[in-house]
Amino acid sequence: MLKIIFDIVMTIDFGSMVLNLNANYAQIDIQEPAVVSVKDVEVIVGHLKSYYKRSSFPLISNRIHTVDYDLEACKLLNKTNISAIAVVLGEHVPIGDLCEEQASFNKSFAKFDSVEDAKAWISNFIQ
Repeated sequence: MLKIIFDIVMTIDFGSMVLNLNANYAQIDIQEPAVVSVKDVEVIVGHLKSYYKRSSFPLISNRIHTVDYDLEACKLLNKTNISAIAVVLGEHVPIGDLCEEQASFNKSFAKFDSVEDAKAWISNFIQ
């Protein structure tokens, strides 16, 4: 039986964002309003590739605050081993361009109201 580990193994603080790397999945917490550029995503992808190597993994994007993604940056995620993205929107965070983000990612993508619901969903994508 597959054992899903939800304990944080490594944390990387980017100021407005914190990337938590776990044995089975990654989670990025948007802790204050942010604009995420192509360069920001390139740095995050570098950390993901370094940590997960060739293993596939799901990603939780926990948007506690509003975030504005460059859609070209979203497309960079297709060049990673991310198997699925679960987006959690905070209570006062608008959906915004979520449909465009979803269209730019060519794997599973879903929106949730809580991190717990997102974790339940990503368990389907953990190998």
